[in-house]
Amino acid sequence: MLKESLFGALGSTLICSSVIASGSAAVEPNLPAVNVLMGLGAQDADATTSDDSEVPATSESSDSFSEMYLRINAGVNMITDTEIKSSGGIKVAFDAGLDLNVALGIPLAEDFSVEVGVGFQYNGVKQIKFNGLSEDLDGSLFQIPLFADLVYDFHLTDSLTLGLLAGAGFQYNSFKLDQPGLEAKTSWTFRYQAGLNLTWALSSSSSLGAYGRYAWAPGIELPGELELGTAGIVSLGVVYSFDF
Repeated sequence: MLKESLFGALGSTLICSSVIASGSAAVEPNLPAVNVLMGLGAQDADATTSDDSEVPATSESSDSFSEMYLRINAGVNMITDTEIKSSGGIKVAFDAGLDLNVALGIPLAEDFSVEVGVGFQYNGVKQIKFNGLSEDLDGSLFQIPLFADLVYDFHLTDSLTLGLLAGAGFQYNSFKLDQPGLEAKTSWTFRYQAGLNLTWALSSSSSLGAYGRYAWAPGIELPGELELGTAGIVSLGVVYSFDF
């Protein structure tokens, strides 16, 4: 704007000088000089307008969250010897069994997500223990947990990730002893769990690795109005996950 004002004032001065020099008669002003000055002013105004109209390019914010994903675990579980409540120290020993679960992961923030899932665990009854003595006993325990976990991922390298999780839920139990006159006993109880996943990226949307869990389920009911104390369950196996 300052340049335009200066050019305008200079042009007006030249026009007035031409008129005065020619006397009282109206003389056509020095058009070439004025046109040059007006052209320079117009070019400068265009440049200013062009500069003012430029809008700096803005980069779109990228989504730092991961995609939703599905996690599948398959492995073995081991239940610690678990005491029967109000039995004077009688314990139930279990064989190692099957551990399966699948969970849907929902991102909450960068490297932080919640998983909701369902599982299946099976263990055979191995022995009844009391005062250092044991007796073989046939039976089975089925557990179907429904759970929600909070998961935080630590990126150890570009491809290696360590995920820590903790959560809780409910589980359906079915305990059966292969004894005449005893039917399976079903019940619901709380379940708490914590664990980790160590995974290696196979691609930008899938990974494979190993997992470890420790879960505890208090108050699993047994036939004959009995009840197990808190059963500790250790699970180890292979984990596979993929984004979608």
